[in-house]
Amino acid sequence: MKSWLTVLLLAAVCTSCSKSNKAEDRYTACDAKMIEKFKDEITCQEKQVSPCNYLAKGKYKGELIYFIDIYCITCGIIAPQEGYNCKGRKVIIKDFSKNVTDVVFVKPVLSDQ
Repeated sequence: MKSWLTVLLLAAVCTSCSKSNKAEDRYTACDAKMIEKFKDEITCQEKQVSPCNYLAKGKYKGELIYFIDIYCITCGIIAPQEGYNCKGRKVIIKDFSKNVTDVVFVKPVLSDQ
């Protein structure tokens, strides 16, 4: 009997800790600040046919930066040349492919990620 109660209690705890699927809940304060800053430049929708612009973030020389990039499967695109840190300071990006790591979509969250 005790084992069944333990299983039921464990099941109740596990199902009550569900992750939110709301977009607003997955953004950090800095993400939200940068979404507001770049809102007029973000043209991608969640289900998008390329080309369009999206907001991304990554680490550049150890600092988290945000930048607008182009989503286009068939385009030959130049990598972003600048980004902004969370304080709003402009950061010039030198050699994006070698120096920017851990890049993720911020807005929208596209299906390729």
